[in-house]
Amino acid sequence: MRELARVRAMRDPHYGLPIVVCPGCHNAVVRVRHPDRVYWSAMRRLRASIRQLFLTLMFTALCVGAVIGMTFWIKPAVTNRRGQYVLPDFAEPSVLTQVLIAALIVCLCGCIARTIYAHRHFVVVLGLFATLVPIFLTIDASVGSLLVLIRDAVGADANITRPNSTELTRRFMVVLPGMLLFAAGMGVGTVFNSLIKKSSGKRITRIRRRRRQRQSRQD
Repeated sequence: MRELARVRAMRDPHYGLPIVVCPGCHNAVVRVRHPDRVYWSAMRRLRASIRQLFLTLMFTALCVGAVIGMTFWIKPAVTNRRGQYVLPDFAEPSVLTQVLIAALIVCLCGCIARTIYAHRHFVVVLGLFATLVPIFLTIDASVGSLLVLIRDAVGADANITRPNSTELTRRFMVVLPGMLLFAAGMGVGTVFNSLIKKSSGKRITRIRRRRRQRQSRQD
């Protein structure tokens, strides 16, 4: 009797079953995994999938929130009170720093989004965020209107105002160039993903080469 746990299984070309050949008696047996091991392996994969889904949704919400937050932050510098674009006063160091920081953060969000959804097409990911941003803006405006109704109902003295049509126009107009910066960040993320994929491919090739060398020495 020999322990066959460390013997490499060969895939049967006809049935596709993992076949293990005993090096002593040369009898062929089918390797069967224990049901408990199969169950716990499935549970580990399920937990990993749930964790990955949670992290993906969390980072997606953070990216969308950061894009909207940065556009709201630079809104007074690039739009006027009538909801029109104005040229920022780049001679003012505070305005220039504000715009550069916002642009950098929005580009970084695009890079993170592209890295998270590396398995999806570029246009699909961009369309997803281009749809989520207006949805979040609509939710924000609805929440503001709801807070005003609650303030009026309870008679509270709170500095809450309902966003009018001009304010909503200013928000959407600032988000449009923000999405262009977001797309530029996604382009950087595409390059980053290709570098990661190339590095991972080389690493997998080295691992497979070492396995073949180790198997050849055992044979």
